[in-house]
Amino acid sequence: MPRSQSPIVELRKLVKHFQIPRRRLGDLQRVIHAVNRVDLSINYGETLALIGESGCGKTTLGRCAIRLYPPTEGRILFRGSDITKIRGRGLQPFRKSVQMVFQDPNESLDPRMPVSSTIGEPMRIQKLGDRAFHRERIEEAMDAVGLSLHFLNRYPHEFSGGQRQRIAIARALVLGPDLIIADEPVSALDVSIQSQILNLFSELREAKGLALLFITHDLAVVNFIADRVAVMYLGKIVEIADRDVLLKRSRHPYSQALRAAVPKTGIGKRRRGITPAGDPPDPSSPPTGCPFHTRCPKTTEICREIEPDLELMDGDIRHQVACHFK
Repeated sequence: MPRSQSPIVELRKLVKHFQIPRRRLGDLQRVIHAVNRVDLSINYGETLALIGESGCGKTTLGRCAIRLYPPTEGRILFRGSDITKIRGRGLQPFRKSVQMVFQDPNESLDPRMPVSSTIGEPMRIQKLGDRAFHRERIEEAMDAVGLSLHFLNRYPHEFSGGQRQRIAIARALVLGPDLIIADEPVSALDVSIQSQILNLFSELREAKGLALLFITHDLAVVNFIADRVAVMYLGKIVEIADRDVLLKRSRHPYSQALRAAVPKTGIGKRRRGITPAGDPPDPSSPPTGCPFHTRCPKTTEICREIEPDLELMDGDIRHQVACHFK
């Protein structure tokens, strides 16, 4: 299906901080800067991959986008309407249109609920239709993800990891959403099962015109499923580009380091000399200037003092880089 250039979701200067509990009376209040002034949009029918190291803020960004976490600052626009301050029942129409698939199906599925109740729960919460309508939609969702109707009365512990993730995807599909946020949905699965779930997402996107925010750290997954890619480091977006551009001609040193970390595959050979030194900085005390300057081989004084803005690369509106030496 053709990809629309109009956004279904826009994040504008989004900020999310978490306060760290004080250990002793009189300790200074510390704050984790999980997401820092992020601008990001997802278009209708598009798959945007969000990549970065563990702890960079990917999951927090996804949970803010779906309003599981209230943002500290910034705005969230859904179909052009500001939903940042909406609370409680006012979010129900938004919840119907945006669903989430979590990383670990063992944690996201209630072990006391059979498959039919698990998949049908969103319809009961939204108060849609009667029992016959629920049964019809449950069966449609199970068929869409390749699950037999014989599984309707079984419980999560009776399924494999891949089957449990299919149940979670069916639950996300049953309301007919326009956007699904998938938080590393294949990272806990065997390689053979990963390919099945990725093929399933790809088929569902084409058949139903879904938009996807696909959170991952695996560039092979990005290469398979993404239209565009956003690279995140220490709570900030440092590069956004079309998939092929980012995987072959990325310009930010951190994006290049992620590419260099991939073993020899269809994406390219492992490169030398780009691997960042040391560990990422403490998110409760982020560095001044460019967030990557403490590990970047290109660092100069301007990198330590001035934070670069996310700017167009060679006038290409679809390629943006936050680097002084792009």
